[in-house]
Amino acid sequence: MLQDRPSDEDRDLFEQSEADGDVPESHRRTLKNAASQRLVPVPKQLIDLGLLRYVEWVQAQGATVLFPTLTKDWHGKLSGSFSKFFGRYKRTLGIRDSRKVLYSFRHCMKDLLEAAAVPSKYLQRVLGHTTGDGATTDGYGSDLPFDLVVEHFSRIQFPSIPALPWEPGRGSVRLSAE
Repeated sequence: MLQDRPSDEDRDLFEQSEADGDVPESHRRTLKNAASQRLVPVPKQLIDLGLLRYVEWVQAQGATVLFPTLTKDWHGKLSGSFSKFFGRYKRTLGIRDSRKVLYSFRHCMKDLLEAAAVPSKYLQRVLGHTTGDGATTDGYGSDLPFDLVVEHFSRIQFPSIPALPWEPGRGSVRLSAE
């Protein structure tokens, strides 16, 4: 499970695991609300490309977060630096459309979920929204069964990309001077 962890000021709002104390202060972040903490299936394609090998490697390095080298931007956001990197990287791939930003992956995910005919309440949950059943029913019942989320998620047809499986010490993304 990948998990955003709340910042110190939100400690009383969320159940904490023992590992929370191991997360570097630089990588703690605030969840928007309790529903923001959720289980999301990982596509088989990412596992095939080495995601679990990467996680094991990062843990063996002593890191307690998935991307330990991220640094905060001047807004204090970890995503800001990566978003800037992505903007430069997409240009090296020939993508010049200014509307294609890091956040575009979220829109793409929504399109893929809809194309797979994933029911709205599961689509909304994967995207981090409420269940999608409406204001009256959102507050009732328990969380959606994860096995059903996985079942719906497995129908997604992710487009293939030309990528080699990740191996420690091989391949890094570097931008040439523009």
